[in-house]
Amino acid sequence: MIEYLYTFLKSVIFHRKFIFWMGVAFFGLASAYAFWLDNSYEALVVVLPPAEETGIPSGLSSMMSSMGNIGKMMGNTSIPGFNMGGTAGDPELYLRIIQSAYIREKIVKRFNLKEVYEVDTNEEAIELLDEKIEGEATDENLIKFTVIDKDRSRAAAMANAFIEELDKFNKESLITKAKITVQFLKQRLDETKVITDSLENKFQQFQEENKAVSLPDETEALIRSIAQIKAEIISKEAQLNIVKTYATEKNPEHIALKTAIDKLKTEMKNMTGEGDPEKDTQFYVPFSKIPKVAVDFARLKRDIEIQEAVYLLIYQQYEMAKIEEKRTTPTIQVLDPATPVMKKIKPKRAFYAAGGLFFGLFMGIIVALFWDLLNNMISARDDIKIKGRELWQLFKDTY
Repeated sequence: MIEYLYTFLKSVIFHRKFIFWMGVAFFGLASAYAFWLDNSYEALVVVLPPAEETGIPSGLSSMMSSMGNIGKMMGNTSIPGFNMGGTAGDPELYLRIIQSAYIREKIVKRFNLKEVYEVDTNEEAIELLDEKIEGEATDENLIKFTVIDKDRSRAAAMANAFIEELDKFNKESLITKAKITVQFLKQRLDETKVITDSLENKFQQFQEENKAVSLPDETEALIRSIAQIKAEIISKEAQLNIVKTYATEKNPEHIALKTAIDKLKTEMKNMTGEGDPEKDTQFYVPFSKIPKVAVDFARLKRDIEIQEAVYLLIYQQYEMAKIEEKRTTPTIQVLDPATPVMKKIKPKRAFYAAGGLFFGLFMGIIVALFWDLLNNMISARDDIKIKGRELWQLFKDTY
């Protein structure tokens, strides 16, 4: 071990000038390469994702306040897929949207990155752009998004453009859903209006034929409660039909609405003590001890209250959908917009220079050791020949 170390140090000391100049040469080459590379700048933008839906907009809340129990029930209603303000949404979801090929393609075309990156196709530019962007979702539900580019101004503009394209995507998605919802709810409103008008005509005719009919207060209260529950079931079924137009059964909205409907149906069964609450011909309360005229009166009154509650619920959703259809306000809140920065992030020229120096010294030592080994082999060639002849003569003498 000592002998090997001695040989190594002897070789390094003997060739120290060569090793030194090898280090200097590689130091110079690495430094020149580092200065030849273009500077890269990083632009950072911080945003707050869109809020999750939390109910009706304030413009409708005052209208609901005068509707009693039905108004309270409507205040808890929201349109599936729409954000009406509230807590911040899932930042991971919006990060995936920002970094999607769809958004990147928009940026490539907007900034003509095919020429900037000197590639032949947009697909190649999209792939290269993916290497120059990075996103992070913080514990505070914020999104930090960075873009790296050789031009500091373009880096900032691209970072802000990503957020603009995300906002545009959100608006287009909401408007598309809103249009589908408006059409569906308008049809439901028209159907409900026709049914309500027909029931009101029947009720008026019934009163004219049978004069005044009264029901016990408890029966009237039960009819109102059941009508409200039935109306909410119909309303949530309408919401579920909307969700089915753009989501599968595994979608969280679909599951939540289905669970809520099942719960309401169970609640109605518990109140009535009877079977399927969806059958319009079924009595919701036991009328065995009430005269037939009162039973017919109760049925008509129940049906009218159900349809009125359904109409109000659907109308509220219809108005919310029309608001979303006309929305122009930003869906993304930018907390810190990207601005051009003066400090570059790469290349790290000191790192290149130090790496070149150490690599040059290492290669100098390797070459020096190899050179000494080769010289030793050449100088020992005559000794090898002499030893070979002696061995051959010994072999012949002992044969």
